[in-house]
Amino acid sequence: HRSYETQCRGTAESLNDIRRFVASDVNPKIGKPQLFLAYSEKAAKDVMGVIRKVLSDYNNTISIIDWELITTPGNIASQILRHITQSRFGICYFSEPVGAGYDQFQDNPNVLFEAGMLHARTNSPVGSPMGWIPIREYASPKLPFDFSQHRAIIVQRNEEYKFDEVGFEKRLRDMVDALLLQ
Repeated sequence: HRSYETQCRGTAESLNDIRRFVASDVNPKIGKPQLFLAYSEKAAKDVMGVIRKVLSDYNNTISIIDWELITTPGNIASQILRHITQSRFGICYFSEPVGAGYDQFQDNPNVLFEAGMLHARTNSPVGSPMGWIPIREYASPKLPFDFSQHRAIIVQRNEEYKFDEVGFEKRLRDMVDALLLQ
């Protein structure tokens, strides 16, 4: 019974948060714009290392919100929603390996959901303009139709499953620079 009551309170809080976010101006006019970084906790460490390296070079320009570093107690879905609605930009690394190797990947459902929120904000008639960068592995299933129209960075791997870090880094920098010009 207590668990049920707690769940009901959490749901009510989430709905109130959503109503408040929708009714408010969620993009602050002062300060650095935010970028929300979404990825699976099982994401390929080599790719995440390059993503973090590139984003660290933009620390003076944008605030990076890494979902994994959100440690505030409370409803996780509400916190992620709040951070996404306060973010002008996003990066979503969809892929997570299937099994032990890097020969096959699947899209993480949570990252797909977060990408859906970013996609909706990109196409919103209200609020500040925004953009996001989809990233996925070549050995992944086909992207959902709504996202397939976005220019994505595809992680290519050789026969030993090593990817071209230099090429990936350049492509990511180019796309982040283009986002910041929006």
